[in-house]
Amino acid sequence: MSIGLFNANLAGEPTILPHTGLVVPHARLRVTDLRPVPGSGGTRARLMLGEHFIGYINRRMIFVPVNAARIDSTDLERYAAHCRLPNGQAADLHGVLDALVREFEAALRHTVPTAEFDHNNECIGCGAAGPSDPRHPTCPFITGPTRHSSSAGAI
Repeated sequence: MSIGLFNANLAGEPTILPHTGLVVPHARLRVTDLRPVPGSGGTRARLMLGEHFIGYINRRMIFVPVNAARIDSTDLERYAAHCRLPNGQAADLHGVLDALVREFEAALRHTVPTAEFDHNNECIGCGAAGPSDPRHPTCPFITGPTRHSSSAGAI
């Protein structure tokens, strides 16, 4: 992987991350997993560039690259130089990494499960007869006030 891939979309339109408001040159750099580190009390976030695993963000918001990625903190500093906080001020690398972790956490909190229906077209969560039928108040697939939805996503 090269820095060319990393900065491939810097000339395009910037993206505003929906949960943190951070303005980034492209949304290909993202956290895809957050796990506790046994015995440390901290967490480790998996950082991806497109489909490429490039390293981890540790609990102090420091990038720890994987050997095969050939991307280091200097490359991330260049990316961060193109990022802006919601108030328009420049973001530093620590702030960008923190925002990427918070963006992932917020997306997890806002993910709504897709309604699942069995072979009789009944909701497996509450037994309603179909997507257009009223749901039970305790159904885990709530996406609207009175009906099921067969699609879901992050807010």
